[in-house]
Amino acid sequence: MNKKAIKTEASILLAMFILIGITGIGSAHFNFFLPDEWSMDTSTANEVEIIWGHPYEGIYFDAPTITEVGVVKPDGTKDTLSTTAITVTGEEGSASAYKVSFTPDETLDDSGRGDYIIYADFEALHVEDEEVTWEDHVKAIVHYKGSTGWDHKTGQIMEIVPLTRPYGLEEGFVFVGQVLYNGNPLADASVEIEKYYPVGEALDPLPEEPMITRETKTDANGVFSFTLDEPGIWVTAATNTVNEVDIRGILQIYVEETFPEGKTDTSAIDALSSQLATLSDKVADLEEQTSTVGDNMYALVALVIAIIAVLIALAGIAKGSKKK
Repeated sequence: MNKKAIKTEASILLAMFILIGITGIGSAHFNFFLPDEWSMDTSTANEVEIIWGHPYEGIYFDAPTITEVGVVKPDGTKDTLSTTAITVTGEEGSASAYKVSFTPDETLDDSGRGDYIIYADFEALHVEDEEVTWEDHVKAIVHYKGSTGWDHKTGQIMEIVPLTRPYGLEEGFVFVGQVLYNGNPLADASVEIEKYYPVGEALDPLPEEPMITRETKTDANGVFSFTLDEPGIWVTAATNTVNEVDIRGILQIYVEETFPEGKTDTSAIDALSSQLATLSDKVADLEEQTSTVGDNMYALVALVIAIIAVLIALAGIAKGSKKK
């Protein structure tokens, strides 16, 4: 092989490696929500950012047009929400996005306690770099005091209905959901799962693509499951390709940090400690008063036994607290 041929082949191989490197670092685009609060304690406005990009890497792009955005309330009724244009900054610069706001409806039964499902439908968007057209239908559940309505359907053309309550989850829990297309279970549908990381917090260097965007499939009833192995926000997207358009139902799930150990009720310990201090004072007084063996010695022995009993009680309470 002559030098010119070797040089040409080397150039081709270099181009291939560059292409592989470029395509290897990309992951799926998703529309997703970032609410101020996933679990609300007060009936105040909850602002929600709506972003288009790579949740894992924190790379954002100009968001596609929203055709409808609203909230399903705990009683199943809907309110339409108004969008505000905003700018968000990702790892590779700024991008246009949206913001909406909703407040729990205290005019409902039980003062509006329950779950509020934010949802948004987007126009189809063709992404030339990926050679694909995506049409997203996104939803997320925000909890407000009561557990009512988390499994309500939004009626979107494509949606994931949670079969596992999508909050109050600890890392390591298994999530189960059902994919619906036009209200009917969608069998053998691809479901992608990707973890969201705030800008600047993704792993460096990034893992291989299969570790960024995971995938599973639905069964004959449109049901799927996967393990939530880290705390934070998870983006779950089910796809149905119709006329070369990938119609996606996206559900977000919030996972808590490892549950903290139960708080110890210290009232019993405090009371016993006070009794122990009093008994110790009496022992000290008796030691000063006792010079010969007599009745006082019997009293001293009784007090020592009482102190031992208190110490045993304290040990029992402490052991019980550790088991909780």
